[in-house]
Amino acid sequence: MKPKPLWITLYALVVVSYLFSVARFWDGETRFTELIMFGEVHEQRSLSEIKETPRDLYPDSTGYDAQFYAQIAVDPTLRNPELPQAVDNLPYRARRIGMPLVSWIFGFGDPGRALTILALINPLAWIGSALLLLKWLPPANFQNFVRWAGFLLGLGMVVSTRYALPDGPVAFLIILAVYLHQREKPLASALAVSLACLTKETSLLASALFAPSKDELAAKWKRIALQCAIIVVPIALWVLYIHFTLSAENGNLSGSRNFAYPFQGYFAKWVEIIDYAQNGKSWKTAAIAVSAHIAMSLYILFLLFKPQPKDPWWRIGIGFAILGVFLGPAVWETYPGATCRVLLCIHLAFNMLVPRKKVWLAILLVANLAAINFPRTMRLQSEIPQKVSSIETSQSETAIAYQME
Repeated sequence: MKPKPLWITLYALVVVSYLFSVARFWDGETRFTELIMFGEVHEQRSLSEIKETPRDLYPDSTGYDAQFYAQIAVDPTLRNPELPQAVDNLPYRARRIGMPLVSWIFGFGDPGRALTILALINPLAWIGSALLLLKWLPPANFQNFVRWAGFLLGLGMVVSTRYALPDGPVAFLIILAVYLHQREKPLASALAVSLACLTKETSLLASALFAPSKDELAAKWKRIALQCAIIVVPIALWVLYIHFTLSAENGNLSGSRNFAYPFQGYFAKWVEIIDYAQNGKSWKTAAIAVSAHIAMSLYILFLLFKPQPKDPWWRIGIGFAILGVFLGPAVWETYPGATCRVLLCIHLAFNMLVPRKKVWLAILLVANLAAINFPRTMRLQSEIPQKVSSIETSQSETAIAYQME
């Protein structure tokens, strides 16, 4: 497909809009730390190095997950005696060492630089994803634009940026893995998945990308075994390091309320959305929650009931779709909920796999409708009415909800 001037312009506008939204978070003193969302409630528990670093604080808030990864970014060896106090569940958070380690390395041990890098990893991953996706979705027509922009401006990628979370970087690494896989670079592709696993452990599901046919299993078993080792060994060694470095009193490797019976969390989300409407909550919040949940339903149903095992995108997406079926209330509840980013890969797979026939166009548009909420999701703290307050905290996710006008 040959790029066309109109679509090149629209693609460029998406990139400019995203970068402008990120640039608005810059502050001369605290830099980009508003994206990390340090909560005032946890201030006294923070590492001494963090307390001494100028950064933005959310008043009267428990903050969000990235503030705990920021503590680890100061000392990724996990040997700082203040870490167990500073992190809500240190073994669980430490398992996702990718972003903190990169921040520490490129921050050269300086906490201020490390926090800035932690906040900017998502924008860099977003740019990388935008560029790589041009291979499959060049600026040539309306359908490509919806698929490309719908994913990049969707709730998963944008929420990951807004709160400096691991999900956006994971998506980039998985896209990179598919790119390398299709260029017949199997070991480099496996390395990308391995890095994704160190960034977030659920990325192990993306290893289905390398699922061989019967003929390949017999002919290429050595290469397949090496790919498996590249993916599994680093995360396994890191988990062992956590086990022998931290005591049981520091927390555990699993979160709470992350899993439930099939579709239990999914249907509980519908009940929550109905409660939004019945109790006079913001109609905007309710409308976006409905559209996002419908989109998630479409992603899961499409991948479950329209199998395409020969396609690498489906092989990646189906594992996350099955994961979505078993996710518990801690991941589904509140607006926008963690599922939009935890299951980010099924949005990606859906957009890449949906047929290009006109009959599917309406479904594609509905599935990407949440992208119109991009400006609202990327608001500054000062632009959020009544700021942000925590409504529930669990070991796995700190649930937040906007107090909408």
